[in-house]
Amino acid sequence: MAEDNIVQRIKRWKPMSKRPIGRPKTRWEGDVLEDIKNTNVRNWKKVAQNRDSWKKVVEQARTLYSYRLWRFIIIIIIIIIIIIIIIIIIIIIIISRRRRRRRRRRRRRRTRTRRRRRKEEEQEEKEEEMFL
Repeated sequence: MAEDNIVQRIKRWKPMSKRPIGRPKTRWEGDVLEDIKNTNVRNWKKVAQNRDSWKKVVEQARTLYSYRLWRFIIIIIIIIIIIIIIIIIIIIIIISRRRRRRRRRRRRRRTRTRRRRRKEEEQEEKEEEMFL
């Protein structure tokens, strides 16, 4: 009867083809065993025979999963915030460079106009000296 049970056949089924290169795919059973290890349950087969104790184990695994999910979400939010901060810093740097360039241009224009005025004044003085 155990061999005819579809659940047992699916659980023990092994594919006939070769596996792809890389890490093997995680299976449902592997996830369950990992959750059992993380919840520190020993002799899980005996615990599974008692419904009440198994419900407690399942609830622990659910809270562990939700904790992992929230931790993952928080990490993603932190990464997004860091990226936004970096973008803001880059924008501030770009704006400050533009302001510096504008200031330099204004200073250059001011010095140019001052030089022109000085030259004009000098020429006027020379012309006045020539006439005197």
